[in-house]
Amino acid sequence: IIVQGHIDSRVSDPLDFTIQVTTRAVDLERLAQALADFDTAYLITAGEDGRPHTVMVDAVLRDNVFHIGEVGSHTTRNLDVHTIVSLLWPPRE
Repeated sequence: IIVQGHIDSRVSDPLDFTIQVTTRAVDLERLAQALADFDTAYLITAGEDGRPHTVMVDAVLRDNVFHIGEVGSHTTRNLDVHTIVSLLWPPRE
């Protein structure tokens, strides 16, 4: 499952982020049900030079927004430059 979103706001901790889903035609209720079958999510960001950066996150869908918690300094720098991100849930093996 891949979802594209936009970093919506920073929460109380400067390294905590939320993602507003921007992918068109996403049934968030069905998505929430489908995500129960997946363990791990990956946040994909792009740096200033456009190169991708991928990190494992604990993405929780709550009130139609993904909460991804803390991210590292490299991801934070990327989010300062490009606020459009992707979340990827690979299939279980």
